[in-house]
Amino acid sequence: MTTTPLEILLVEDDAAYAALVTQLLERLGAARVTHRSRLRDGLAAIDARRFDVLLLDLSLPDGWGLDLLAAVRERAPDLPVVVLTGRDDDELAISAVQRGAQDYLLKSQVDSGSALLPRALRYAIERHRFLAEQKELEQRLRAAQAATEEQVRQRTAELTNKVMALEQRERWMRRLNEMSEWLQSCQTFEEAFRVIARSAELMFAAGGDESPEGAAYRAETGLLAMARGDDSTLEVVAAWGAAPPALVFAADQCWACRRGRLHRSGEMGGLTCAHKAPGTTHSLCVPLLGPGGTMGVLHLATASPAMNESSLARNLAPMAAALAVQAALALSNLQLRGKLERQALRDPLTGLYNRRYMEESLERELRRAQRTGRGAGLLMLDIDYFKNFNDRHGHGAGDALLQAIGRFLEHHTRGADLACRYGGEEFLVLLPDTDAETLRQRAEEIRAGVERIRIEHDGIALEGVSLSVGVAAFPGAGGTAAQLLRVADQALYAAKAAGRNQVKFALSAA
Repeated sequence: MTTTPLEILLVEDDAAYAALVTQLLERLGAARVTHRSRLRDGLAAIDARRFDVLLLDLSLPDGWGLDLLAAVRERAPDLPVVVLTGRDDDELAISAVQRGAQDYLLKSQVDSGSALLPRALRYAIERHRFLAEQKELEQRLRAAQAATEEQVRQRTAELTNKVMALEQRERWMRRLNEMSEWLQSCQTFEEAFRVIARSAELMFAAGGDESPEGAAYRAETGLLAMARGDDSTLEVVAAWGAAPPALVFAADQCWACRRGRLHRSGEMGGLTCAHKAPGTTHSLCVPLLGPGGTMGVLHLATASPAMNESSLARNLAPMAAALAVQAALALSNLQLRGKLERQALRDPLTGLYNRRYMEESLERELRRAQRTGRGAGLLMLDIDYFKNFNDRHGHGAGDALLQAIGRFLEHHTRGADLACRYGGEEFLVLLPDTDAETLRQRAEEIRAGVERIRIEHDGIALEGVSLSVGVAAFPGAGGTAAQLLRVADQALYAAKAAGRNQVKFALSAA
């Protein structure tokens, strides 16, 4: 047992016994004793200074000791209490301990030479210290357990988010693959625009997940805009969500088009594209880049509070960029396919169909006319004295004349009619579902219209030209494409022989 003096508060109303206890403890050098005869005075002492232990009598003038333990605990919860009483009662001793006393001593056990009291006090203090340390350890363990549980919760949340992100990307990749398959089957730009817009809407407008966490993958508003002829303006070809502010806007209003790269609304201090729909908080623009430059732009926007710049960059931007790459590739292929088809079917100078396409179409139209029992006709046109025109003005002027006649035929034929450059200065016009009288009228209209054409080449106004026209009607002039072509050619020859600038009609096969 150490000799460090203990600061002891003794609450005892018997002055003689209090003096005995004080003398005993101080003589043994075990403590310095502060004596109070009433509990209220003891509580005041506790408020005034710190004590190592409280010796408390149960029978006090101002209350029963056990009832007053609660007041002691409230004032000094860490102060060990030893009950010192003359009542030898086991139930009372148990009740005292249950109410917070560290020990229960009988006054009869304490005499002038007893070391029991100092040992009991030391024991009470050590036991109290042990219980306090145990309590602190339990609190640390609970805190460590709570921290571990929080770490597990955070890790579980991280894993859940990663799983959700992987599932979301899987859904997006499936949509991208579906879009790619559909785009391969598209034959026109309008079809491709609808497929791209619908795929983007399914991927981003709903996000594939209606949970609150799924809002980080959603963009409720979007549009697809494509460059017009001069590439200085963009036209909205499809939109979803909020209506776009304008259906046509300047390309320089879109930062993605200016920079040729993806642009987020929060970049560079919040620079936002002018075509963004009002009411949206975050937006994303992705250019569709083709071999010739920017073909268009995919725009996504959201007003969701769950979306932020980090989520925009981490979640939406990569998949939006992937969709834009797929879309641009498909549109470039469609553009190339159209170019190749035009080269295969169109005359490069006049833009009219070429001879091969006309012959295939003539065979098809004649078979259809045979099934329906309706007529058809063929006009073979030849520019009168075209060689002389070329010799006088040069081949450039001759090409300009051929182009002007090509434009005229395109603008003065019905939607079902087909006009082609047959070769050199000769043209063919196929007129399905046409009777003989209408054929004659149409031939005369075309002849008279070409006669009024005036062109200018190298700043010089050139004289007009005339046409000779041979007309062959189906079925009277022939039952096959070869027969109809031969008869029309013969009629054209007859028009030339008769003086040119006129129409000759073949009623039957020669």
